[in-house]
Amino acid sequence: MTKNKKVVGSSKVLPYVPKYRGLTFKVQETVLTSQSVSVPLNLAEEKAKFIRTGVAPQFEVKDPTKLSEIANKMKNQIRFDLLASAEYILEHVRDKYGDGERYLEHAYGPRITAEEATPMLLEYIEENSLTQSLKIHWCDNLACSAKMVWKGPLVNANRPERRKYSLWINASDENNYMRESGIRCLMDHEIGTHFFRMFNDGFQPWFSHRSKFGLRNMGSFESQCTEEGLASINTALRGRAKFLWGAAFTYYTACKSAELNFKQLFDHIGRYTSNIDYRWKQVMRIKRGLANPNDLGGLANDQCYFEGAVAILRNVDKIDFNLLMSGKVCVDELDRIKRVVRKDFIRLPTFMHNMTAYRNTLKQMALLNGLDKEFPKHGPPIVYITFLNNKNNQVKEKPKKVSFLSEITSKCNATEMFENQVSEITQLLTSSESDMCSKLNTIEDIELHTKIHMKEVQEKFQFSLTYGQMKKKKEAKSSKQTVPILKKKKLGEGDNEELVKSFSVSDCFIDMHSFQAKEEKRLEESLKAVQLVEKMCSEIITLDQNLNERIKKLQDIVEGHEWSNNDSKYKEELMKSVIGQVESSVNQTE
Repeated sequence: MTKNKKVVGSSKVLPYVPKYRGLTFKVQETVLTSQSVSVPLNLAEEKAKFIRTGVAPQFEVKDPTKLSEIANKMKNQIRFDLLASAEYILEHVRDKYGDGERYLEHAYGPRITAEEATPMLLEYIEENSLTQSLKIHWCDNLACSAKMVWKGPLVNANRPERRKYSLWINASDENNYMRESGIRCLMDHEIGTHFFRMFNDGFQPWFSHRSKFGLRNMGSFESQCTEEGLASINTALRGRAKFLWGAAFTYYTACKSAELNFKQLFDHIGRYTSNIDYRWKQVMRIKRGLANPNDLGGLANDQCYFEGAVAILRNVDKIDFNLLMSGKVCVDELDRIKRVVRKDFIRLPTFMHNMTAYRNTLKQMALLNGLDKEFPKHGPPIVYITFLNNKNNQVKEKPKKVSFLSEITSKCNATEMFENQVSEITQLLTSSESDMCSKLNTIEDIELHTKIHMKEVQEKFQFSLTYGQMKKKKEAKSSKQTVPILKKKKLGEGDNEELVKSFSVSDCFIDMHSFQAKEEKRLEESLKAVQLVEKMCSEIITLDQNLNERIKKLQDIVEGHEWSNNDSKYKEELMKSVIGQVESSVNQTE
C-alpha cells in the first residue's frame, strides 16, 4: 500500500448499478500519470515494438541511479531456495489443465470488462460494511494487477479517521483477475488484506512509534513477505482450484532470468501460459532493473509473494491470524504485540469471520501445493555466477591509498609498544637485588612477551623491505620511460624547481613520499629497539643465574649455622621459606 499517490488526467465516472446508487463510493476510469521510479516511461511503446519485432526493449526511467540503487538492495537479489517448489506447482497445473489460461479460467471464470466488474466491486464493499471514503479507479497503464493507495495526515500526527483510500485496478489483459470470480479474489488481496491491515494498524499504539515497540519498518523484506504472502493466500482462497500459480509463476520467472535474456525468458515461460500480455508483464517487471534488459538477472522483489505464502502455509497452526490482521506486523512479531494490541479496533474481512473454516482451507491449500514435501534447494546457475564475476572484473576499482597507508601505520605502531617494554625492563634492572625475588614472575612474563613482539617486528620489517623493493622497481621503470623526455632540454641549476612544477603532482602523492621517509626512520628506530631488547634479555638471563647462585649460598649458610635449642623452630620456618623460594625459582626457570 502506498501513501500520497498523485494522479493527473481525465477521468469519467462509470454508471452505477441501481442497487448500489446509495453508496458513497466512486468508480472512475483514470489515466495514471505518476508512476514509481522503477516503472519505465516508455512502457507502451517498447511493449508494442517487442511484440511486433521480438527486439529486446530499451527502457527509459526517471532516475537510472535510483533504479540501480533499488536493484542492488539485498531484498531485490534473486533467490533460488524455493525454485523446486515453484516448479512443482507449475508442472502440476500444466499436467492437469494444460495451458495456464485454461487453469485461470477454471479457477477464476471467464474474462469480464470493467463495466461488468463494477457492480461486483460495489457488492464486495457493501458486504464488508466499508463506510470510509474510498475511490476505485480503472486504468490500463498500471504496472501491476491492482494497487491500494492512501493519503492523509502524517504518520506522527496519526488521524486514521481523516485518511482517504483509493484502489487502482488494471483493466487490461495483463490482469489475470479480470474474471467473473477472479475480481472478488483480487478484492480479497487488495481490500481484504492490504486495506484492512492498514486500517487496523492506524488504531494501534505502535503506528507512530514502530521502533519503540521493536517492530520492523513496513518497507523491510520481512514485512513485505508477510504482507504479500498473506495477500497471495487470500487471493487463491475463493478460487475453484486453490493453487498458488500466480506467485509460483513470478518466483520461477525471476529464477530463470538468471540464465536467460529478455527474449529467451519471454519464450521460455510460454511453456506455462500462452497469454502474451501476461508474459510481457512478468518479464518486464524483472528485467526493468537492468541497465541492459538483455543481460542476465533482474529485479527479484516480487519473489516475496511466493516466499511469504509458503512461510505462512507451513505454520498455520502456530499463527494467530486475528493478531496478524491487527496491523502491519510480521509473523515473528506477534508475541511482541499481543499484550499491547487494541483488539476492539480490529476489523476483519468477511472471509475471516469463521476462523476455524479459514484455517482448514489454508491447511488444504498447503497440501494441494505440495508444501508438505521436501524439495532439494537450488543455487544460482553457473552461467549467472560467471556473468557476475566477469561484470565485476570489468569494473575494477582503484586501490585506496588511505587504507594501505593505515595498514603500514598499524604495522609500525609496534615501535611504541617496544619502547614501553624497554622502559619496564630498564626499571627492573635498576631495582635492588632484594626486590628481585618478588619481581621474578614479572621478569619471566616480560621476557615471553618480548620474544613474541620481536618476531612480529621482524615480520613487519620484512614486509616493509618487500614494499620498498617493489617501489624501487616501479621508480626504475618510470625513470626509464621519462629519460627521453628529459633529454630534450638541458637543465640548468635553476631549472630543477621549474621542471618539478611543470608536472602535476597530487597532494596525496607528496604525502605518500613524506610518510614513507618517516616510516623508514621509524623502522630504523624499531631495529634499535629490537637490539636493545635482545641486550636486555641477555642481561636478564645473566641476572637470573646470579640470583640462583645467591639463593644457593644463602641456603648453605643456613644449613651450616649452629642453632640453639630455642632457635630450632625459627630454623625450620627459615628452611621451609628458603626451600619454597628455590623451588618456585626452579619452576619458573623451567
